[in-house]
Amino acid sequence: MSKEEPIEKPPLIDFKLESEWGIFRINEQEDGKVTVEIVNTEGSRVLLNDLLPQGWEFHFTDTETEYNTERKWIMINVINEARNEGWKYLLSILHEIGHVVIYESSEEERQKFKEREHLRFEIMEHVGHKLKIAIHKLEKLQSKMERDAWAWAVRQFHRTSSELGIDPKWVFLSNEEMRKYFNAFLLSYKAGDKLGAEYANILDEDKQELLQEIDKLYTQADKNKDPK
Repeated sequence: MSKEEPIEKPPLIDFKLESEWGIFRINEQEDGKVTVEIVNTEGSRVLLNDLLPQGWEFHFTDTETEYNTERKWIMINVINEARNEGWKYLLSILHEIGHVVIYESSEEERQKFKEREHLRFEIMEHVGHKLKIAIHKLEKLQSKMERDAWAWAVRQFHRTSSELGIDPKWVFLSNEEMRKYFNAFLLSYKAGDKLGAEYANILDEDKQELLQEIDKLYTQADKNKDPK
């Protein structure tokens, strides 16, 4: 009887980007835990795992970056998205964390997530006037949810930059560059095959509020650099 050969484990994932500002690292440990951290040039670090609500974890995926409320996972795509976006992928992760922080903040917020899923199925079932009503409700709800998650991400990006003592321009050189990234994300999101995703527009008023958050971030950064 031949002895079975041991199955080799795949190598642990260790994605790391280095720049003049420091290190952005997504690391898989021996126990399977996935950590995401930013380390400045002096060795101070911010562990994004500490921003997650209790019970939530990062996991790897070969599809899109997203959150799963049933498993309490935030799925990270290192192979495609992180490698393609580089440092900008940090904002994508913060955006997903924003969603789950808001989701876990109250029962009222959790109900919004349930209502969104219900409306997505209504869109598939209705036609005519009822379809228009369902689309309108979904668009308003989805718009606010996306705006709030992006605003949380922008504010946390600012806090992380301040905590590490680095200029927020380490990732986005200007608010205009961050706006372009934000718009590109929305276009790719709408083009996805999620149920009802084609109605996931952010309304103009919500978009303007979000752009004001971005403007505040870069205005404050410029003030901090001003010796006056």
